[in-house]
Amino acid sequence: APPRPGTAPPPPGSVAYANGQVVAPPPTAAAAAAPKPPVPAASKGPKPQEDHTLINCFTIAQIETHIASLNRGLQLPPAKLKVKCLEVLKVLQGHQHGWVFNSPVDPVELGLPDYFQVIKRPMDLGTIRKRLENGCYRSLEEFEADVHLTFDNAMLYNPEGSVVYNMADEMKSKFGGDYDAMIRRLNAEEDEKRKNGDACALCGGEKLLFEPPVFYCNGPSCPSKRIRRNSYYYVGGNN
Repeated sequence: APPRPGTAPPPPGSVAYANGQVVAPPPTAAAAAAPKPPVPAASKGPKPQEDHTLINCFTIAQIETHIASLNRGLQLPPAKLKVKCLEVLKVLQGHQHGWVFNSPVDPVELGLPDYFQVIKRPMDLGTIRKRLENGCYRSLEEFEADVHLTFDNAMLYNPEGSVVYNMADEMKSKFGGDYDAMIRRLNAEEDEKRKNGDACALCGGEKLLFEPPVFYCNGPSCPSKRIRRNSYYYVGGNN
């Protein structure tokens, strides 16, 4: 309970009250003579901001693994993938040996009764072109795998040293050179985009520009008047 007026001061170590509040005891002579700690001078630089990043919670190996997972290689949009792959495919189909691989193998016409017993997944350049035009390929690797399958099937069914085997081997080497050249050009384009800021420096994704929608009022009192951003508006009838 607070002391009544006129009473003796409380002994040292006890709590004093005045007007319902705690009264701080007067400083002692020793405390008054004690040197005060220096007040740090205000820094002239920008005020430090609170750090909300979680990067300090991860090890260096975890950070490197995460950054490596972001780089998914060349990720082309479907339209660009179609154009680039068709450029390579047209060269193969126009090759002097291209006619051999431009159409599916007809075992009946060619007298190959065991063809489908040896070749489990037939493939040809004409089928690949149709798949490209129909947007069936989602990555460059899928296109590359089907082209290799076309020539690998021919080299598997026909004995080594035969005419068709040698044609397939030559075409496969031709495709390998053209495909590698295309990949180098695409990588150079992607690197240039990342340097210019047109793509993400980590994953290579293209930069997207966000445009907020614009709304207009069609009411009788304000026909075709633009509604200001962050404003309230109501919808009713045909408006």
